[in-house]
Amino acid sequence: MTVIFNLTNSCNLRCKHCYASYFARSVKGEMTTAQVKLVLKDLKKNGCLRVNFCGGEPLLRRDIGELINYAKLQGLSVDLTSNGILIPAKLNDIKNVKCLIISLDGRSSHHDFLRGKGSAKKALTAIESAKKVGIEVRANMVIHKYNLHDIDYMLKIAKRFNIKIHISLAIDNIFGNNKLLKIKPEDNEFRKILKYIIKKKKEGAPIMFSQSSYESVLKWPDFEIEGIIGGIKPAGMPTCPAGKIFGLIDADGKFWACPHLIGKVGAKNIFKDGVAKAWKKAGSHNCTACYQIYHHDFGMLMDLKVPVLWNYIKAAIK
Repeated sequence: MTVIFNLTNSCNLRCKHCYASYFARSVKGEMTTAQVKLVLKDLKKNGCLRVNFCGGEPLLRRDIGELINYAKLQGLSVDLTSNGILIPAKLNDIKNVKCLIISLDGRSSHHDFLRGKGSAKKALTAIESAKKVGIEVRANMVIHKYNLHDIDYMLKIAKRFNIKIHISLAIDNIFGNNKLLKIKPEDNEFRKILKYIIKKKKEGAPIMFSQSSYESVLKWPDFEIEGIIGGIKPAGMPTCPAGKIFGLIDADGKFWACPHLIGKVGAKNIFKDGVAKAWKKAGSHNCTACYQIYHHDFGMLMDLKVPVLWNYIKAAIK
């Protein structure tokens, strides 16, 4: 259904919690405009419905407008995820996206602590600028130990700009990677905030993911464990959708099952093996479960859970 497409490793921020440290990667060997177009065409041919252009920071590519328009011409729905810094200068380039997703982690001090001084103000300016020209916007919030009490603030932002918010949970040691800053709350703190999110969702708060997905994540046995490779998934967890109904193409052409499996499992390169073979390989990983909300949401969508299907339908007909 959907592919996260990392167009570049370049980034104009140095986020302390970046799961793949894109800002430290080389930009050599990144795809040309022509190569990206070939991939988009092949994705559509193989049944993909939606691409989410990411990075790094995708707006650092000079051809971003051309790529968005080409993807749309192929019949793909196009989203774009950005830190927001370049949005005011790139409004004409992104006018044809289906949805613009801006990273915003709560109050300015909490957002700036991880993403850099002044970045929250620029993210808010980006939301306002995009909304003024009629672009659909959502805010993406990562819950960590410094912004646990910022849910109500984010819901006020959502009401102010008439947008929905994605709420995900922080990681700091996924599959044994100890390089990330320790930002994850304690198990009981995660559970408390999940219960609060569920409460607000029941009240009709503009939270993107389904109530069922948050209730499913709440059943995760131990938040000290972030994911399970090669083991039995905990009872009650949905089917892992990674590499099946969604995947990730990195800037070097490797097709991964999901962002958290980069470098942790095998992957084929789309230019050497083609999209179809690379996608098939992505679906053969042995990761069985994790606590990420969007994985649970996609997993229950794949399992045809009615409340999740209805949540997506309501979002689509908004």
